[in-house]
Amino acid sequence: MLNPHQPQEIESQVRDILSGQNDEKDKSHPTIFHELLSSSLPPEELTFDRLHHEAMALVGAGDHATKWALTIGTFNIINNAQVHQKLKKELEDAMPDSVKILSWGELEKLPYLTAVVTESIHTPNSPHP
Repeated sequence: MLNPHQPQEIESQVRDILSGQNDEKDKSHPTIFHELLSSSLPPEELTFDRLHHEAMALVGAGDHATKWALTIGTFNIINNAQVHQKLKKELEDAMPDSVKILSWGELEKLPYLTAVVTESIHTPNSPHP
């Protein structure tokens, strides 16, 4: 689900891109919109409305795919006792103090967690990792 401020943020970003206001800060990280604007598309295909709709569609598609992968992945973890126990043990071993949450980098080093997440993303309908 889009956060309530996301449509306004996207609108603002598209306006900035069209006006060239963020060209300098985005040189190291060009977006799909920079590519569209520098393409050979006719000007009528590069309007604010068109780019805004494209941005909303991209965000919505990514949001839906992420939600689906998380939903199916969570179901598969809970539905498979062996996977659930192995993942729980790896997390408990890596994080004995549940108040101290691991950093993203530390979580990425956990092999079973990484395998479960990867499997959930790549095959969201699979019964287990």
